[in-house]
Amino acid sequence: MKMIHIECLRSWLNSKCSIKESNSVKTYCWKAMECELCKHRLPDRIPDPKQSAKDLNRRFIDLLTYEKPDGEFMVLESVTQQNIKILHLVDMIGRSMIKVGRGHDCQVRVTDISVSRLHGFFRKSSQGFFLLEDNASKFGTLVQVRKPYLLAKDNPNFFQLGRSIVEIAVREPIRIGRTL
Repeated sequence: MKMIHIECLRSWLNSKCSIKESNSVKTYCWKAMECELCKHRLPDRIPDPKQSAKDLNRRFIDLLTYEKPDGEFMVLESVTQQNIKILHLVDMIGRSMIKVGRGHDCQVRVTDISVSRLHGFFRKSSQGFFLLEDNASKFGTLVQVRKPYLLAKDNPNFFQLGRSIVEIAVREPIRIGRTL
């Protein structure tokens, strides 16, 4: 097989997705992110075939689709060695703190025994910055965060909870139809 429609591939991938939803977090889990024929791992996105590979501003087409909140939100991605993709979309409207850990009272749950029940927090400062704070967890984080850590907006941020590596992208919503 050489070609497939992008919408057909998206539909097939979405059939492998389970969704868990709470007040502030929507978790998407895609299982078996691999081709059923050759078992090769599938990418999250592909280069736009309508553009030249040499184009420095080449766009990409997302294969995984998920509903994004209207306001300010964070995307946390669990990076695993398996062919599983887990995204946590955290709606930050009206929230100044999100709990992360393996405990049932955490908004973002990471099911890894090396992650503390209440491993840490994401806080939003009064200036609008996002901070990562470790909660004196047993195994700490990748950089042993002991003071709040500023998350860069519009750039990927990586951190580790126990043995699980998570990528976070803090993004502003796109406003269409506004004049400058």
